[in-house]
Amino acid sequence: VVAYFKPLYLEAAEVINMMEYVPVNSTLDDVLLDTRMVMGKINEELFESFDYMISSNLYDIDKRDTKNVVAGAYTMYLPNAELPFLYIYPIFDYDFDSSATIQSLIHEFGHFSSMLNSPATEYGGVFETASIETSEVQSQGLELLSEAYYGELFGDAAPYQRYCLLLNLVYAVVSGCYFNEWQTQVYELEDPTVEQMNKIAKDLAVKYMGEDYALEDAQVIWTTVSHNFVSPMYYLSYALAGIVAFDLYSQSISDYDGAVDKYMQISAEGQYKNFNELLCDYNFEDTYDISSIERISNSIESMFALGY
Repeated sequence: VVAYFKPLYLEAAEVINMMEYVPVNSTLDDVLLDTRMVMGKINEELFESFDYMISSNLYDIDKRDTKNVVAGAYTMYLPNAELPFLYIYPIFDYDFDSSATIQSLIHEFGHFSSMLNSPATEYGGVFETASIETSEVQSQGLELLSEAYYGELFGDAAPYQRYCLLLNLVYAVVSGCYFNEWQTQVYELEDPTVEQMNKIAKDLAVKYMGEDYALEDAQVIWTTVSHNFVSPMYYLSYALAGIVAFDLYSQSISDYDGAVDKYMQISAEGQYKNFNELLCDYNFEDTYDISSIERISNSIESMFALGY
């Protein structure tokens, strides 16, 4: 990932810095309607699931004073109701820039639709352990398949938003490895001090992102990621799934309908499909093989014309 995805991350960031920022001004209703439109263009079942989510009020994406004032998003399974629930606290107000909320909604709906139609919903997520990697393929994969309709979704802001999507998902791969290595090194220490944890964060920032932070700034990196405290060893899942999602996206360029069919089969597997079995059953590149990482990164670089 350092050899092949770090350069993609740096190039994508450079491209965005050169592009004109175009805000997306959408109301809450527009966000829902526009995302619904994209789901309908991708697949009829996604469209029906999205309508069910709206009609059953199984979502909360508004920004209001009574909500916990922390930007973020997640989808939970409610065991008693045997239904998923989608939650987003918007990063920006809808009248300022709704693009991040739209992208979060698409990501979380990837989780929602899979949970809604999962063959194992009777377990309610209580007695079995979900595969986080498989779940993230279902969400990140839907984000990348939605890119085909960014022109209709974002209008003049579409070019900028395409590279934002690229940067976000490349960063998911890079940061997944970054935090996994940070956690591993910290847990190997018998009684780590804050200074030691900051030093590890600083060194890894240089390694993975080419950023040489001061120690106090490096501390911000690991203290603002809640996974480090409540679900360690989770973060690598974003990297493993992100590479597979990019593989699916690469396939969609030459055969979009085939990639959508494959995605819908993966979504129908639910959260409990073993990730390694997923790689084999759906003929994805071997996520653990360096040559696969190289091929996928080269494909991404070509698809987004990085380096030109």
